[in-house]
Amino acid sequence: MKSVRPPAEGIYRRVTVRMYGDERFMRLTPLQPSGQALWLYLLTGPHTGPIPGVFQVGRAALAETLGWDGEAFAKAFAEVLREALVEFDEKTRLWFIPNAIKHNMPPNPNVVKSWRSYWNLLPECPMRGRIQAHLQAALTEVSDAFGKAFQEACGKPFETPSAKPPTKGMAKQEAGSRKQETLSAHVSQTPLFDRFWQAYPKKKARPSALKAFTRRKPTPELVDRMVAAIEEQRATDEWQRDGGQFIPYPASWLNDERWMDEAPERGRNGARHRPAGELRADHQFRSEA
Repeated sequence: MKSVRPPAEGIYRRVTVRMYGDERFMRLTPLQPSGQALWLYLLTGPHTGPIPGVFQVGRAALAETLGWDGEAFAKAFAEVLREALVEFDEKTRLWFIPNAIKHNMPPNPNVVKSWRSYWNLLPECPMRGRIQAHLQAALTEVSDAFGKAFQEACGKPFETPSAKPPTKGMAKQEAGSRKQETLSAHVSQTPLFDRFWQAYPKKKARPSALKAFTRRKPTPELVDRMVAAIEEQRATDEWQRDGGQFIPYPASWLNDERWMDEAPERGRNGARHRPAGELRADHQFRSEA
């Protein structure tokens, strides 16, 4: 049985969200646009909810509250994304700060159970599944009681490892089998992944991208669609602006199924797209050497 780890006294600090509405605080010089300022506000602002690091709010609303113009907010937003400090789902406006749970561990399992009503209000999307798996693992690491409380509040996680293997020998054997299965999956998916990787303009965090790609087990037809979507999206203003800094990391693009996006207008010639990833009958893909 795992035991609750004592808090690291002297390291973490709690901040009340009411600070931002305090009369004297509001008379101070406002936060100036920067990645650090946005990061602190995302962690502590009044938009935050009972589940650490999980909240739903639009980027425009955040920019308006901070008093930043769109360009200033976009630059700060690109910084926190670049450092993988946050995840953001554009369609649902769902945010996730993976490390927030480490800094704001709930005091007891009953608090975790109270998250149920807030959790049920979150939009259903692939990112919600990743959040659930992350929080389940983090809370179970603290103690079995915390993990069970989260499962009771939010349902079974997407991937639940065997909680109590009969023996250490069997546990090692199962771990070896899972590792071999993962390795085999990676090997079988590598040629298709190489095709995706060659087409994607931002070649960052290849291991994470390969993991996300392998987990999805795409068919050659789906990879065709991905490549078509990439070719559409790389011509847009969003992907061309500021040297491509707004292009999502490939793992994020895969996890959020961005080949399904309804593409905006092209940035160069003003011609309108069809939905990103829609295959053209006359479109021929170049075979890789």
